Amino acid sequence: MKVDEVREFLKSEPFQFIRLLDSDRCPLVPQNLIPEKIDIDRILKALKSNLNPDGLYYLGHRNTKTGKERFFTIVKGKELMTPNNHLKENESMTTIIDLNKEIERLKAENTMLQEKLMLAEEEEEEEIFPLQENNKDVFTTLISELAPKLIDKYFDLKEREIEAINKKTQSEKINTTNNFQNNLSEEEQIKNEVENIKSMTLQECVDLINSLPMHEKRGLAEIYKLYRTDYIDILNLCNKN
Repeated sequence: MKVDEVREFLKSEPFQFIRLLDSDRCPLVPQNLIPEKIDIDRILKALKSNLNPDGLYYLGHRNTKTGKERFFTIVKGKELMTPNNHLKENESMTTIIDLNKEIERLKAENTMLQEKLMLAEEEEEEEIFPLQENNKDVFTTLISELAPKLIDKYFDLKEREIEAINKKTQSEKINTTNNFQNNLSEEEQIKNEVENIKSMTLQECVDLINSLPMHEKRGLAEIYKLYRTDYIDILNLCNKN
């Protein structure tokens, strides 16, 4: 830029810290101490002074007092910039271009990682909650094999939760429940366990399935799918956890 363009240039945006340097990069006007408080008149006076010959001068700009400095070239008189000086002036622009390329590369890498993560989550969901259709006999077999174990697991979790509050009372309740279940026929036990599954709250269903190992989660997921109308809600909460 030319000397008479400096004032407009410095007012074109809120520069933080500015100083004026000569062609040898020696300071002529020191950097302002307060952000945006730039003494434009002092800079112009130095540029127009007869003590400073025609040639190249530089405005050094920093966003912070000690941050990285970039330079803007000022041409005083009719002297043209040499290729070497022109290269120095464009150093900051080259850095910006390189940074933009790096940002685009990182954005693309981030998008790719997000897609891989979503694919992995979908595969895990399909593994835990298989969508294949099975007939009622298969579900009945699953219930007779898995339900007693799952219900016992659930009651064990509830027992440990309440035990801290009233261990003796909870122990008596569990004994009563176990004695009652032992007296029931296998068919009645299956029926009662199905009713227990139906009567469990949404959060209890989620807690139960999350407490099981992977191979048992699949079986319980099939039972929920057959007997719970809120199967999809259970699935979504399990995925969030």
